[in-house]
Amino acid sequence: MAIGPVQLIVLGFNHPDFHGEVIAELERLRESDTVRVIDALAVHKDAEGEIEVAHLSNLTKDEAVELGSKVGALIGLGIEGEEGLEAGAVAGAEAA
Repeated sequence: MAIGPVQLIVLGFNHPDFHGEVIAELERLRESDTVRVIDALAVHKDAEGEIEVAHLSNLTKDEAVELGSKVGALIGLGIEGEEGLEAGAVAGAEAA
């Protein structure tokens, strides 16, 4: 599977008050082949201070494993060179 270019985006909001609009827009962009969400994670605290997590991806399980190994390898290579590349590829595939 060809992938790229890949962009990592991190957004923060002081007072988020979303009701599904962001996910709906990402799905609309995917349907028009404008954006492909490899992996998205939304994390926030509820009124009681408990952390809630929502996950979004347009990938199949096989695609997630393949991309997880590639991304893990790249991260590992940047951190620990050749040894990190191999360890990162394994960790990325397992995490997917």
